[in-house]
Amino acid sequence: MDSLFDILRYLQVALGIGLVIFVHELGHFLAARYCGVRVEVFSLGFGPRLWSRTSGGTCYQIALIPLGGYVKMAGEEGSGGPPRPDELQAKSVSERFLIFSGGVIMNVIFGMLVFPIVLAVGVPFTEPVLGPSQPGSPAWQAGLAPGTRVLSVNDKSVFGFMHIPNEVALGPAEGTVLEIMEPAAVEPRRVTVVPIYSERTGTLSIGVTPPSDPLGQISVAPRSAAAAAGLRKGDRLLSVAGTPPGWPLESSLALAQRSGEPLDLIVESAGERRELRLVPTLGEPSEVSLLGISRPVQLVSALRSNATLGDLGLRVDDRILAVGQLPILRRGDLHRALGAGIEAGAWQVLRGGAVLELAQPSLAADEGLALADSIALGENWETRTLVIMPGSAAEQAGLRDGDELLSLEAAAVQNASQADSLASVATQAGGTTPETGAAGGLGAIEGHRDIMTLSRAAAEDDSALLFRVRRGATPGKARSAIGSAGTEALEFTVTPMPWRAPVYGLGLALSEYTYQAPSLWSAVTIGISSSWRFVEEAWLTLQRVASRQVKGDNIGGIITIGVVSHTWASVAFTKFLFFLCMLSMNLAFLNVLPIPVLDGGHLFFLAIEKLKGSPVSEKVFGYSQLAGLVVILSLMLYVTYNDIMRWIF
Repeated sequence: MDSLFDILRYLQVALGIGLVIFVHELGHFLAARYCGVRVEVFSLGFGPRLWSRTSGGTCYQIALIPLGGYVKMAGEEGSGGPPRPDELQAKSVSERFLIFSGGVIMNVIFGMLVFPIVLAVGVPFTEPVLGPSQPGSPAWQAGLAPGTRVLSVNDKSVFGFMHIPNEVALGPAEGTVLEIMEPAAVEPRRVTVVPIYSERTGTLSIGVTPPSDPLGQISVAPRSAAAAAGLRKGDRLLSVAGTPPGWPLESSLALAQRSGEPLDLIVESAGERRELRLVPTLGEPSEVSLLGISRPVQLVSALRSNATLGDLGLRVDDRILAVGQLPILRRGDLHRALGAGIEAGAWQVLRGGAVLELAQPSLAADEGLALADSIALGENWETRTLVIMPGSAAEQAGLRDGDELLSLEAAAVQNASQADSLASVATQAGGTTPETGAAGGLGAIEGHRDIMTLSRAAAEDDSALLFRVRRGATPGKARSAIGSAGTEALEFTVTPMPWRAPVYGLGLALSEYTYQAPSLWSAVTIGISSSWRFVEEAWLTLQRVASRQVKGDNIGGIITIGVVSHTWASVAFTKFLFFLCMLSMNLAFLNVLPIPVLDGGHLFFLAIEKLKGSPVSEKVFGYSQLAGLVVILSLMLYVTYNDIMRWIF
């Protein structure tokens, strides 16, 4: 049954995209008939003819491929002689201008008519509410708390979360003005946040994330460990064992899943609470072979205002080695140490090559979490301490968290950067080519890179590496990060291998709501403004790509259109129609660009003809059409390449 629904949905997507293109061609057809131009063929779809009927000199047909249609007008390609009265070339400049702009006009009319209808009925969106900000990001520095509702961005109202990053990316680099309603606030306030360029997204960003469902409703991947455990979409996650009490569910689940261990959960299904253990399955092997060693997350990269920080004396660029007796090695360890409340004690911090002890007062659970949330941590490259990924080659060889790397292939090691270089040299000497910084392997799971990533050929050639480490009496103890005396030196041979990540198939659902215009008049005004908004965004996107403020690989083609439309169609029919309106407005904008072959190119030449009193020469027109065709084909190849890299590789 699911397969049947998928087939029907794909058909719906094809018909929807075809409808937008058909509306465009209908505009040309109606304009041509209005101006007295004979239309030879008006086709719904492309390819072999399935049905046709001739009436009034026009062949109306339905073709096999329902992705749009086309209009063939008499005299469109020129006949070499004087044009007949019902041919395109016989019409005045203004009439031809109307005919060539008919498709754009029709796409705009479609958007302005359908937008108000779907907004009046109601469209599902992810709520314009902030989830946890990325530590160290502009939103984090500004103190934008989870649960904050965004009312407008740069004075443009928002009714879906997607509008927030879009407006930031296309807005001024000097600052983004947010109108927000904070949790428990009675009045909205305005705050200016200065965005930064994000290499990950290829746009300006303030580091906000979408909100999770406030009731803890979950999403479950089909045929996953979560589905096999009996979890279903809409079940509620109540708690995750082993995480700080009072910590947000989203953070608790992410922290627990990083361990790769079975999760003990309390969930509510159909009103009944139950406990279950979720055992992950192993995913597909990584594309490259991995050692499974990364650096400890100890470097203080940013701080924000907090009552306890001033007394603690922590500084940016400090390395937090331990909080009390708890070593800080992985992302989330600081929250584990502070989240349940903590007695007065000392932090071990590395500063300027010296280990310091910072006095920390007793903290309640909420104070501890607030303190942890005010410290952004990054990887410590100035250490020899190793962090070992669960199930990795390094773990299987016997290496443990907190081991201090003394030498690699008999060469002394001073820090993680040198270890990375030594591993490269060692494997190159063995006749293989290392690839540092793998994407999609261990680093993608933990949020940072493997210390050294090797090609699959390296593993097959037995390119093992000899590690000599110092291990304390208690593996993972903070003193091993400092390199204290009185510890034993051990040797391990590690052969990199493809890594299989633990897969749970469980996440928190996004917080969704249905936006409905408060009145019919509001639906009309919001629909019209939305139509213009998407045209403006298309123009700004081209500007930002040209100025390299937006990466070109953010632009997608027909594959992206198909994927997004299928996703939105899966949510609700009104959301699918909303997407078709967006697509229609973008099609209108692209077609009006003054590129030969496109409608905008024809309009450009008609403007020249009007100004100079005669059309451009056939030679100039022919060369321009060829150049325009090259531009369009190049653009199509580029966006198709982006699509393939985005959705297939």
